[in-house]
Amino acid sequence: MFVHVPPLFGAKPYIEQIDVIVGLSVRPPFLDISNKGAGPEILEALNKVQQQFNFKYKAIPSNRKVQAIKENWVDIVMWDNLSWGWQGKSMQASLPLVKSKDIYIALHGENRDQGFFNDLPNKKLAFVYGYHYRVTDYEIDVDKLSARFDSSIVRNEEASIKMILTQRVDVAVVSETALNWFLIKYPNYHAKLMTSDIFDNEYSRHFIISKNAMIKISEINHYLSLADKKGLIAPIYQKYGLKKPSF
Repeated sequence: MFVHVPPLFGAKPYIEQIDVIVGLSVRPPFLDISNKGAGPEILEALNKVQQQFNFKYKAIPSNRKVQAIKENWVDIVMWDNLSWGWQGKSMQASLPLVKSKDIYIALHGENRDQGFFNDLPNKKLAFVYGYHYRVTDYEIDVDKLSARFDSSIVRNEEASIKMILTQRVDVAVVSETALNWFLIKYPNYHAKLMTSDIFDNEYSRHFIISKNAMIKISEINHYLSLADKKGLIAPIYQKYGLKKPSF
């Protein structure tokens, strides 16, 4: 015979959480090679404000993100944009997580001013593998880039910055978010780097979610707003040199 046993006084009902696997690419300050960064910390904040979902991150190569969604390696991806390879896919974007620009950087030099950033195709440039730049007409094929530019292709934006500091290239294209984080870690290099007044591109980064996903875009936006109101988001953005949107 079934006997109903009431819950203990004050005990919270058990809720079976749904795991949501979030794809993150190694791209400091969002995620670094030691698996730390703003991404995992924001997901932890989202876990603190609700019990329905358990957000977990999984590192994925940036050039495999579409495959990662298609083959169910991950449920959603973070810090991405619908214009970056998702055209024609049934995807939606959350509220912006951050807005940024790609700018040009060079080493400070005697009599070197903003005019140094003119005529970029005739300078030695650093590009990150798989990244889209306006100066290259958004070409990502390494062979085609090498044919058109005197360039070095590196693995990440920190490597681009170091190529400048070691005088191996003349100009690098880096995001403001990556440059700000680099200078937080290495403030002594601030005076050595010259940044352009012009920018290569500007964009926003979001959670990118399939319309068929177990979590809805409205839920993601709600949890972001709730975590922000509870004061969990601002310290993360400040720590990593990011400008926090209002959510």
